[in-house]
Amino acid sequence: MIKYLRWFILTAGAVLVFTGAAKLLSSAGGAKVLDLADPVFMFSNRHVLMFAGVVEAGVGLYCLVKRREALQSLLVAALATCFVAYRLGLALMGYKGHCNCLGQLTDALGVDPALVDRLLVVALAYLLVGGYAALFLLTSRRHILKHMAGDVRQPKTER
Repeated sequence: MIKYLRWFILTAGAVLVFTGAAKLLSSAGGAKVLDLADPVFMFSNRHVLMFAGVVEAGVGLYCLVKRREALQSLLVAALATCFVAYRLGLALMGYKGHCNCLGQLTDALGVDPALVDRLLVVALAYLLVGGYAALFLLTSRRHILKHMAGDVRQPKTER
């Protein structure tokens, strides 16, 4: 189980570093849309992309270089939950466009934004389900080990 958990954390870290770097690269661009207000946060798209890129890349790097599975799983699950909340906010506002999750990088590379949006939804599902599954496995494993250790110990008897 630990091998698969470690594999999830490493792949989640790689995804987050890639998407975080893409956001940071996009935020440095000169597209006029970067100066418009983000529909959810009402800050400029540039600032939202910079903030999200730093947080994403930071969590991703932490997943790649440290070995603290519980904290890493919690960070991935929490960040994925924030992304779901953002997308939900867009939907509730009636936003019809594609999520600008990678900024203008899709335009620069000539990639269809609808395809990228679908791929990012898959990546988001992977991070969300994987993060919470990892947390569940880690907490249930600790709970089981704690109870097993309790069964093995002999109670002290007074003489």
